[in-house]
Amino acid sequence: AHAMPEYRWHRLCRDEAATMALATAVGRLARPGCVIALHGNLGAGKTRFAQGIARGLGAKGLVTSPTFTLINEYQGRGGIPFYHVDCYRLDEKAMAAFVLSLDELMGGMGVMVIEWAERLQRYLPPDHLWVEIQTAGNGGRLFTFNGYGPAAVKLLQRLEKELS
Repeated sequence: AHAMPEYRWHRLCRDEAATMALATAVGRLARPGCVIALHGNLGAGKTRFAQGIARGLGAKGLVTSPTFTLINEYQGRGGIPFYHVDCYRLDEKAMAAFVLSLDELMGGMGVMVIEWAERLQRYLPPDHLWVEIQTAGNGGRLFTFNGYGPAAVKLLQRLEKELS
């Protein structure tokens, strides 16, 4: 289980447009080395949120869920790599090798978004943003942002200030 976050912020988005605006803002504010862990049920909108983050980062091309490849890489503005990770099909045997390959990317020069992040939870770097997504009727979504570490907390505080 997660320790208490250093910073927590909730945001209710009433429709897809609001969700995409929120995700785009997260991407715009994300800095190299940022790890964003997405947690939510099937259909909660993790992939859409990842697409919005990619948009905010200026990543080109269609961002699709890397369910079978496990990880897709895109180029964001200024050459910042955007890594989109999906752990849905990751089994325990593949986990160790996969985490080793991720380790080199996590906290590096890119921004990483991880879907089904609970499967990698104990391997996440100490500084990361943990985002819980819950459906909230009529296409709405409730986002709970948990900041762990100084960079994640700073991103959240900037996000809250920008969107308040």
